[in-house]
Amino acid sequence: MAFLMLGAQFVQACDSCGCAASGSQLGILPQLNKHFVGYQYQFSRFTSLPHGSVEGDKPTQETFHTHQLWTRFVVRKRLQVFAFLPYKVTIRNTEKETTKVGGLSDITLLSNIILFNTSQNATRPIKQALQLSAGIKLPTGKSDVVQNGLMLHNNMQPGTGSFDIPMNLVYTMRYKSFGTNAEFNFTKNGSNKRHFQYGNRTATTLRAFIWNEFKKVSLLPNLGITYEYARQDRQNAVIQDFTGGENVLAQFGLDTYYQHFGINLLFQKSVYQHIGDGHINNRPRMTANFIYLF
Repeated sequence: MAFLMLGAQFVQACDSCGCAASGSQLGILPQLNKHFVGYQYQFSRFTSLPHGSVEGDKPTQETFHTHQLWTRFVVRKRLQVFAFLPYKVTIRNTEKETTKVGGLSDITLLSNIILFNTSQNATRPIKQALQLSAGIKLPTGKSDVVQNGLMLHNNMQPGTGSFDIPMNLVYTMRYKSFGTNAEFNFTKNGSNKRHFQYGNRTATTLRAFIWNEFKKVSLLPNLGITYEYARQDRQNAVIQDFTGGENVLAQFGLDTYYQHFGINLLFQKSVYQHIGDGHINNRPRMTANFIYLF
């Protein structure tokens, strides 16, 4: 197996809690010289109390399920293209009612440039690589869904209705079976036709992994920490209260590879958060991937 590298996984969540629908984090993937196709499932949940709530009020719960098809195509030795096709299901439970909406979300296209890569140099005990990627998120998902005669809130819509620009910078280093990587993600969000704009998102992740070989099976347990920061959202250029914030997540992942197949699992839990001026509580998240390399 070639030196472990990274591919993108895009996470969608609510605007009121400051977690971007266009935000992203990268995951560990093998064999830079191969194409792949895959399926990804993302789960996240948030609870919140109404602004101005009193003792005894029950919190609102929002649950996000994202089913995503994605692929990597190797254009040249140092250039790759990623494509992401997500389908989003959102469920909002209040004391009085349950609202559910699903639909095609926003397609993302991403170009990834390998700035340097020493993974195939057998004489070097330390393997290193640096990648830079940028792309565009297209407003293919509906952002004006109406139920019971009312326009759904922005965080319930399948899409954001805006063109956004995600960018990533990733450095990876491995010595024998031990490796680390550091990544920086930034998303510049645009405005939709209703003049609503999600705040720009930034995320930084530090991760350590161990590469274990058992005959034809490779196991990669990894531990890490992620810091997320979201600026406040805007409506008609006016800053919206109770949006934006910061979040620190501890995470554990386990990646398994057998020949052309890979399964990746990631669990994240907040260890510190101040989201929506403290009104939003980010519950544990989970992501699962299946890929086929060819």
